[in-house]
Amino acid sequence: MLAGGNPQKHSQALACLIHFEFSLVRDLLFRFLLTAHEEPLFETGLCLFRTNPEPENLFLLYRLEKSLPEQFSKQLRAIRLEQENLLRDLGLLHGQTSTDLETRFAKQLLDLQKKEKAAVPAFSLRALQKPKEAGVLLQVLAGIVAERKLLAFGDAGVLLVMLLWSAFSPAPSTSDGARKGGPVLADPISITGTVENVDESFCEMKVIVGGNVFVLLLLKEDLGAFQNGDQIKAVVLPFKTNSQNWIFCRPTALEKL
Repeated sequence: MLAGGNPQKHSQALACLIHFEFSLVRDLLFRFLLTAHEEPLFETGLCLFRTNPEPENLFLLYRLEKSLPEQFSKQLRAIRLEQENLLRDLGLLHGQTSTDLETRFAKQLLDLQKKEKAAVPAFSLRALQKPKEAGVLLQVLAGIVAERKLLAFGDAGVLLVMLLWSAFSPAPSTSDGARKGGPVLADPISITGTVENVDESFCEMKVIVGGNVFVLLLLKEDLGAFQNGDQIKAVVLPFKTNSQNWIFCRPTALEKL
């Protein structure tokens, strides 16, 4: 669905990615963003990075920053530095400063470019062809499944394998055994609660339901209908929790009371 030139299908595909453990789709999303220069699609893709702050994001955000036009690179740098600060506060960067990371990323990118240049002869078919849109979820996953002789399942089988992998993979934990959060099985839940925070930059709305925090991921244009303090009723599909046991989900029905 991320292939081709249909923005509506791209939007639908990006909405589907929230159901996967982010580490499984991070590289696919990165490759798509290299070519997705339509602002609404680009913003939606960035929201997935921003709502999943992990150290592995930083180099990919740096590569995007150095690869894309200035209108995108400034925003990417701001998001990268924002994630650095958050990860540093969480103790996940092991004392590395922004300067340390910038130096390391610059060297990594240079090494990667040299390696890619050396690996592709100038006369090769790959070098002569224009790069096509990457991040084509079904095509890449279909290749993986085919190698394991599961091609008979087709595209539906590929998605099923990935959804099961995402849903049942164990939640990561810290060295002392504390739960870091992780994917959850997506069973529909009906909730009624109070909007605590609407954050358009992260494309999310935080809702308090009893003693639980639900984070609903929405398109930016849909968030405008809500404000802090609103009472809402929704049916949601959870897809992960974080270390604070906040429940991240996609609403399938949503109304203001």
